[in-house]
Amino acid sequence: MSEQQREQNIKSIIRLEDRVAKCRRCAPLLKCTSRPAVGRGDLEPDTMIVFEAANDLNRNQQWIIGLHNSVRQYCGGHKVYHTFMVRCQSRVCPQSQGNDCFLTSRLLDHNDICLLNNQPCDGIAVKPTNEAIINCLTYLLEEIAALRPSRVILMGPRVTDFVLKACGVYHQTYDRPAYRAGEHLFIIAKEEHQVDSSELQHIADAVGGM
Repeated sequence: MSEQQREQNIKSIIRLEDRVAKCRRCAPLLKCTSRPAVGRGDLEPDTMIVFEAANDLNRNQQWIIGLHNSVRQYCGGHKVYHTFMVRCQSRVCPQSQGNDCFLTSRLLDHNDICLLNNQPCDGIAVKPTNEAIINCLTYLLEEIAALRPSRVILMGPRVTDFVLKACGVYHQTYDRPAYRAGEHLFIIAKEEHQVDSSELQHIADAVGGM
């Protein structure tokens, strides 16, 4: 990739992250979101990994580095990038229960400190709703189009279902390991907490078989 194309990729991602930071499509989620999750990794990726949403596991830097290294080992290529289908984590907040009608602004600072009790956030992460996924999906599709990875690993059935349908694959069979849509190979994988050596081998086989 030329230096000019790399600079274009960087500018595209910066513009995308700026719009994500200003997004108000899911207003209720913003109360307990310190900052939206954003993609990280090489901006000229061979492989993009898509998680459903941020969680304790995929926020663990050591785990992420290990996953990137494992994907390189099993799938080939040297440039890996990971991102999220939903940028704002859905949480059940015990501090705001019963006060929702009075609370209209963010309740977390940028260090995840709750402004109601000045303590680290103790909200319980929950799965994003279908509405939140649909509201956020355009950002992911734009990210894929901007970075143009040859392989996109879809982590879990909800990521697989929404992304493949958005890319025009409407009839999925979960015994099929991968689908090609346009210039991308979309690989079906389990959720991140289920990833082990056998799942990585499954991903590698899907790459080799297509």
